[in-house]
Amino acid sequence: MLKELFEKLKDALKKKDAGRLSVEPVSVLLPQTKDIRSRLVDPRFPRTALYEIERAVFTNPVLSQVHHLVINLANTGHIVETDREELKEEITRLAETLNMDAFINALFSQIILYGCISAEIVVSDKVDAVQKLVRVHPSTIYFAYDQEKDLWKPYQMVSDKLVELNPHTYMYIPLLTVEGSPYGIPPMLASLSLLDTTDALITELKSLANKLGLIGFLDIT
Repeated sequence: MLKELFEKLKDALKKKDAGRLSVEPVSVLLPQTKDIRSRLVDPRFPRTALYEIERAVFTNPVLSQVHHLVINLANTGHIVETDREELKEEITRLAETLNMDAFINALFSQIILYGCISAEIVVSDKVDAVQKLVRVHPSTIYFAYDQEKDLWKPYQMVSDKLVELNPHTYMYIPLLTVEGSPYGIPPMLASLSLLDTTDALITELKSLANKLGLIGFLDIT
């Protein structure tokens, strides 16, 4: 799409048109200091909401079903194609060994719970192979805006330790974002406001079913 857009504009573009003229709103609010901790930007929602969504998916039957249904519908399987026939069996065996379907399910789960994929590619010491791919909990991810390079730099904070993540091996892919923020929006975020109501309703229904069973109208087994 960007290539097509450039093709339409290139005849009218001049050298003075290169670069960005608009300003990232957050850049004027950040302190001009070398202390990176003071320049970290938070998401527009509380980070604790991510853990609340986790708990809800574990305990709320409605959100639990939504979580499982979306994963089942989204992961339609995968096919690895190659022109070399002798490699097909080896690739299939490798995919089964690595359990790629389970890994893809885990990434879809990240999207549903946190609104993003947050993962790091671990490269071997000799830099000749990929050892593994690990998921990084999005609640520990912070971003700082680099005004000179016009990009968001990812960091991870665990306890008081701040780690600058490698942009070549770490990937943060949001499903949706709001303007001026790099953080993904969790699809289930709005449902948190109804959790107390649904939990109370389920509790009342259980109580009613037990009472009816004791009276004899309904046999609860």
